[in-house]
Amino acid sequence: MADESSPLLGRGTNERRQSFRERMSSWDTWWSIIVFSIIFYIIVSWSVFLLQSPEMGPPLTGSMAPCIYDLRIRGNAPVNYRYDYELWFSELTDEIYKRIGYDIDYYHQCEKLMSPPTGPSRMERSDFLEESESLFINSLDEDMHQFSDNDLPLWSGLGEESRDLSPMASVPTPPLMRSPDGGYFPFLYKIAELTSNSYNPRSPVSYELRELRWTPEYGETFLLTSRTTMDRYWFFKIPSAYISFGHVDGLASDDVLNCEYKLSWTHTLNGHVYKKCVKSGERNWKQVATVVRSDIGLEFFDADGSGRHQAIATKHKYSKRGYWYRTVAVYPDAPYPAVLVSMYTAHLEYLLNILDNDHIHPIRQF
Repeated sequence: MADESSPLLGRGTNERRQSFRERMSSWDTWWSIIVFSIIFYIIVSWSVFLLQSPEMGPPLTGSMAPCIYDLRIRGNAPVNYRYDYELWFSELTDEIYKRIGYDIDYYHQCEKLMSPPTGPSRMERSDFLEESESLFINSLDEDMHQFSDNDLPLWSGLGEESRDLSPMASVPTPPLMRSPDGGYFPFLYKIAELTSNSYNPRSPVSYELRELRWTPEYGETFLLTSRTTMDRYWFFKIPSAYISFGHVDGLASDDVLNCEYKLSWTHTLNGHVYKKCVKSGERNWKQVATVVRSDIGLEFFDADGSGRHQAIATKHKYSKRGYWYRTVAVYPDAPYPAVLVSMYTAHLEYLLNILDNDHIHPIRQF
């Protein structure tokens, strides 16, 4: 049995210690690289988070969307749990009229709201009408050959017989939907596009609304009028969404277009709308609406519990032209722009897709 103090045993022990130190040195090097990489990533991420503006992308211009429109889903499948949407002109349907009493006076007020603070309404400008009518006629020729008269809804405004069957036959069709010979067009006029984007890595979902405008230089063009961002998930808290609109000269500091908005949801996915007009000195969010899901779809009420309607978005319907859509009606005196309802719907459907990602489908029970 070798003596523990023998030089032979001591040499072996020293070699093992040296090998262990070398391995530890190698591990220290790798751990240093890993820790340094993590710290570097955290620093860069926080720098981007703190320095980046929440409103990246092109500048905004003022919104002129109408109070009544159809919100169509573009395509039948979401991308990253998100749908893109299109807003199209609609009429006052019997369903909405019976539900919230949206009368003809409100309809006329809605038309007036489409006028910018300065200059004539695009529904009154002869140059815009002239340009638009040719687009409608082309769309009509391309689209209507595939439908019979029986396919059209009673409230479509096509033909005297169908209009006489509707209790809302006295509701005027917007001028842009009339043909030069006095007839009526179906709903072929797109007014805006609501699309998701990836400008802001701070937000898991962000939408941009681009509304149709007519300019002498470019003719028909889509201009960015509003943008949304959304919080990330934090434990069990449902994230909130934030909406900003473009500035419009000539409006009061507390006008709906000069304010910011916050959308929040409960765990039952009913919601609230908050408003903050920074330009008029407000610093805190004020609740202006409560949103509930009902048998008709989404209903927006005053926040004071009075039960007074502000807006409504019907349940999804399927068009014979191959798309899903909701009809949206917003009272002209609602404390937010009419397009906010479409943004609320877009973010709610994103949340539903996230929470129920095994059953993604545009038909929702609200």
